[in-house]
Amino acid sequence: MRKEFIAFLKAIDANTGLSVVPRDVEPYVDKLLENATIIPLREGGVLNAFIAYYDNQEDSKIAYLSMLAVSSMARGQGIGSQLLDASIEKLKQKGFRGYRLEVLKSNDKAIRIYDKFGFKVIGEDGQMYKMEKTLV
Repeated sequence: MRKEFIAFLKAIDANTGLSVVPRDVEPYVDKLLENATIIPLREGGVLNAFIAYYDNQEDSKIAYLSMLAVSSMARGQGIGSQLLDASIEKLKQKGFRGYRLEVLKSNDKAIRIYDKFGFKVIGEDGQMYKMEKTLV
């Protein structure tokens, strides 16, 4: 699974031109696989999309969306929205109060999706917006 995720993320970066994947993609994927909840979506055995989020802050009940990635061939089909909705439902079931993320200010498409789901900008840092959604 590790190699599959690394190749998938490198392809996403190559196809979008946004540099959404960290330079050190291998340690990033290792961290996700070890610590994050990942919901993959495959079609015909091929990874088309996934969402990865951290839901291990039991004291604060704040989750953090680390990555929502959809292959170029699967975009425009609502897959990102389905994955985001699934993660929100799982977090609500676990009693989480909030869901945070960071997104590139230049990633208009992602920002529109997050807005649609009720995420609000709570700050900014350089090229990034910090957004949060209340889950209760």
